[in-house]
Amino acid sequence: MNAHDKQTRDYPMKPRKIALPVVLTLLLGTCLPLDGASPLELHEEIPPATARDKIDQLMSAYHREHGINPLPLVNDETFVRRVYLDIAGRIPTYDETMQFLESRNSDKRSDLVTHLLDSDAYVHHMYNWWADLLRAKSRLEMQLPSGNEYIEWIKNNIRDNRPYDEIVYDLITAEGYPRDNPAVGYYLRDNGMPLDNMSNTAQVFLGTRMQCAQCHDHPFDNWTQKQFYEMASHTYNVQTRVPPQNNPKFQAVLSSERRDRMKGVAQARARGEKVDRSMMQSDRSLQRAYREIFAPFNFGAFEGARQLRLPSDYQYDNANPNQHVEAQVIFGPQPEVTQKDLPREVYAQWMTSPDNPRFTTVIANRLWKKVMGRGLIEPMDDLNDKTTASYPELMEFLRTEMIRLDYDMKEFLKLLYTTKLYQREKYERDITSGETYHFPGPVMNRMSAEQIWDSVMTLVVENVDTRKGPPVQQRYGNQAERAKVLETKTTEEIVQMAKDLAALQDNSLQRMVDMRKQAEAIEDPSARRRFMMQQGRSRREVQKKTDAILGGGSEMSMMGERPGGNSRTAFLVRASELSSPMRPGSFLRKFGQSDREVIENANAEASVPQILSMMNGQYSQMLLMEKSKLRNSLGSSAKEPGAMLDKLFITLLSRRPDADEKALLFEQLHDSGKMGIANIAWAILNTKQFIFIP
Repeated sequence: MNAHDKQTRDYPMKPRKIALPVVLTLLLGTCLPLDGASPLELHEEIPPATARDKIDQLMSAYHREHGINPLPLVNDETFVRRVYLDIAGRIPTYDETMQFLESRNSDKRSDLVTHLLDSDAYVHHMYNWWADLLRAKSRLEMQLPSGNEYIEWIKNNIRDNRPYDEIVYDLITAEGYPRDNPAVGYYLRDNGMPLDNMSNTAQVFLGTRMQCAQCHDHPFDNWTQKQFYEMASHTYNVQTRVPPQNNPKFQAVLSSERRDRMKGVAQARARGEKVDRSMMQSDRSLQRAYREIFAPFNFGAFEGARQLRLPSDYQYDNANPNQHVEAQVIFGPQPEVTQKDLPREVYAQWMTSPDNPRFTTVIANRLWKKVMGRGLIEPMDDLNDKTTASYPELMEFLRTEMIRLDYDMKEFLKLLYTTKLYQREKYERDITSGETYHFPGPVMNRMSAEQIWDSVMTLVVENVDTRKGPPVQQRYGNQAERAKVLETKTTEEIVQMAKDLAALQDNSLQRMVDMRKQAEAIEDPSARRRFMMQQGRSRREVQKKTDAILGGGSEMSMMGERPGGNSRTAFLVRASELSSPMRPGSFLRKFGQSDREVIENANAEASVPQILSMMNGQYSQMLLMEKSKLRNSLGSSAKEPGAMLDKLFITLLSRRPDADEKALLFEQLHDSGKMGIANIAWAILNTKQFIFIP
């Protein structure tokens, strides 16, 4: 989205304190302790180019100190492919590659970095990174609404380049329903597990693993079980399930329905009819209908009144079992809390403050690893009092830079992507656990599942960065629309809605039972399949009638305008436009996409199913089908084998073939005729050169 057409969104603003001035401690030759307060020195205003140069100067001094010969700078062909994969999350197209290679602009590398950071492609790719951190899922638990509003919120924050500290503050303080404040998806993701939510928060944003302290004092760190519960107290009273009884309209509906029921009972008695217990209770079908009608009001994040207590089997002498726990932070000065302050607002302010060095160190280190392939601190989410970076002066400089940039992640990434270090050849050896890496260049790494998929899509369809994904399922249709409809209804109208819905569901349930019996009686398999397809159409008809009663769109309602319907081509989109995560067995999951159950759970290891998918799967076939972008782009060069080979190599590898490759491949073209170019494309796709980021 360009600056001139960027939509304005209403975001709750993080209240900003006037932070203590931050020191440029590298001038003092020291490293700030991770738990310490920021020194009271002034962080000089450093222009971006100077900050970038400072990183290179620090690396040069580091290399001299350790006797390291830095790797050579890469050529333009390598750079353009690398930077597209790292920032845009896909390979460049032929036109994008040629535009860069033919440019005579001396600043073209820096300009390309800026262009890509401002592109739609960056949003797609950065979302995948965020989704792994936050474990964002399209489909949550069965009783919960979908996670699509939350996912769109994450994308919008990336698109609008909101400061990192504000995003985190909004996540921790989120309150309301998903349709009104999608950030509450952060709490719904851990619905019913407030202690786990706190553990995840500490791991993602503070780089601190506190899971062990949930059950006992941490065996390798200073955190105690009591401190874990004190931290958790800040957010423990966030309620994600909202009892229907808390909804005034629901109470009014129940009262009205009960009055009608009691009136019917009184009339039956007046007629001398026998009244049994069932007549005095609400019908189960009606109860089920009420639950579905009020589903848009069942889940959100709201401040509750419950208090956290230590476990009944607490064993330490610093507190008693079942003792109430007051909210406390685990390191640094305790923030001042008044009776007017909400605990999690105080917690969020403490967490995201520039005076909390661990918060800034963690995001600076995460982004450094994203760019360079390895963190200055490893592992990056297990910091403790004794943790030191492999290069403390550089780590401290990056931390202070992040603060100077006001947590602008794009500007921070631009600094890193334009350094000489990033533009050096990659280090190809394996780095053993515990080994200090001296950064002669970035670390060689394999494409992620999303990068492979998105690169394949770049070769299959036009304008892949602007294509929208297929309709996304929402368990209760469009909840925002249904909530609006419900708010306009009177009590009597809602009671009638419930009666209509209960009758529809009872009839459809009985019909499904009858149809299942009929299907079992059909002996011919083909006839049985046709009958079951008819049953599927019947279910869709029931859903349409349900939507007509409740309003708010269909079961296959869409988040925004998403053309494509159920066409097979609707799924030829970027990975970020598909379900998050995809189902097991899909291309993305085979290639290691995270299941979103554990923080950063993606896997980049090779496997036999991956090889089979690339060699024999439908994805390589899509590339070579007549209407694919790759085949169409090569058509104009079909009469000139040399030009065709050049275009194919530039399209797939961002470089021309060398003399040996041309000699070998000309023979393939001559022997195989029209299939030769398809065979060559297939062979390149299955090479390490295609799968690894140069």
